[in-house]
Amino acid sequence: MRKLFLMTLALGLLFSACLFAYELPFDVGNIDFGGATVTYVGFYDPRESFMEGGDYPGRLAEAMEKFNIGEIRYLGLPWDGIAENMMNRLLSDESGYDIWMLPSNAVMGMIAKNALYPISEIVPASYYDDLLFSQRVVTDTFVKRGEKYSLGAGKSPIGVIEFLVWNKEIFARDGLPALDELYLSGEWTYDAMEEIAIRATRDTDGDGELDQWGIGQQDIAVWGFSNGANPTIIDENGRHVFAYDSEAATYYLGKLRQWSQLMNISKGDWQQKEFLAGQVAMASFPLWNIIDPSFTDVVEFEYGIVPLPKGPHVDDYQFPARQADSFYLPVNSKYPMGLVALHRFLFRADEEEEGIEEMLIEAALDEISYEVLVRAAEEWSGEMYIMEGILGPTWDTSYPLGGAIGKALYEGQSPASAMEAVAPVIQQVLDKEFND
Repeated sequence: MRKLFLMTLALGLLFSACLFAYELPFDVGNIDFGGATVTYVGFYDPRESFMEGGDYPGRLAEAMEKFNIGEIRYLGLPWDGIAENMMNRLLSDESGYDIWMLPSNAVMGMIAKNALYPISEIVPASYYDDLLFSQRVVTDTFVKRGEKYSLGAGKSPIGVIEFLVWNKEIFARDGLPALDELYLSGEWTYDAMEEIAIRATRDTDGDGELDQWGIGQQDIAVWGFSNGANPTIIDENGRHVFAYDSEAATYYLGKLRQWSQLMNISKGDWQQKEFLAGQVAMASFPLWNIIDPSFTDVVEFEYGIVPLPKGPHVDDYQFPARQADSFYLPVNSKYPMGLVALHRFLFRADEEEEGIEEMLIEAALDEISYEVLVRAAEEWSGEMYIMEGILGPTWDTSYPLGGAIGKALYEGQSPASAMEAVAPVIQQVLDKEFND
């Protein structure tokens, strides 16, 4: 059944080979590096697709010849502390011909330090037109006073969008309503999920102990977007402002406390091992995880994919992402337009779109799951906690925001009072870093 479905989808894809030399989709004039060496700096080698054995071998050599580049090399840095290592390159003036791959939790901190080059100052408006929709959203999300920094191309957040995966065997055995039907009818809501989770949580072997639960762990920041709750927003004046004191956020935090602490319907941690073992009816995963061997080699039951349930403060389903890593230029870039041109020559929208399509096909076991994945790829509009590098993780109680969330979730303080108390402190940080 799965093979037939995948073959049907694959046959529907159209692949065409370009018979002509590739031209950039925007005007850059004459680009000549004069033999300089370009360095990609990041946590994995983005050149792999363009080397021997990759999907597009020979493209590096083609780019070097076209733009008169001496070498395109890669410098690998550990994920932890990557921003600090890049800052060291900047301060020692080693980064003039760098292209940086930054994890999204480091980006706003680098922007606040004026360490990144605002490429919107030099590229034409048409630069953004040929990017994938999700990539354009990234360029519009990581901004300061309207200036854009992300190159967009080369990465997409589609692989880290969060979905709700449901165990169809538990649902059939326990007579639970199918989530794909609830999704299609617009009835896949917080209330529906809660009711299903309560029914699914039970003692299946009669020994007096719970051994099946309704829902796995809910990531605090990610699940907030399912009710329209974002820790920070950009207001009509372009200012970054604290927003977890909104009604949408405080309602969500109250619900999260009920699900995770009071109702005894939730089981597991970020690894969702209990779901993988068939002990939990529903759990959320980023897309990449669903196609990773840590999932595919372990799961022995049929499953489906739907969005996170929608809370009462949103009109439709949301598709939050855990992160949105992207490429940037350091502020001391010696040839910014040349580096932009090189990067866009290497990473092309049509090829990246094909790669995303292949990932969606691999993840989907049925047509409705595939429809959900495609919809997410087409509709993702920046639902993501971008200030982690400034305000800290929402789960880390050593930070003011995480501490206030902890009081609401674990100590019984009302979410409204906890957020009201911390709002001035957080707004002061945002004003200092971005607004003043």
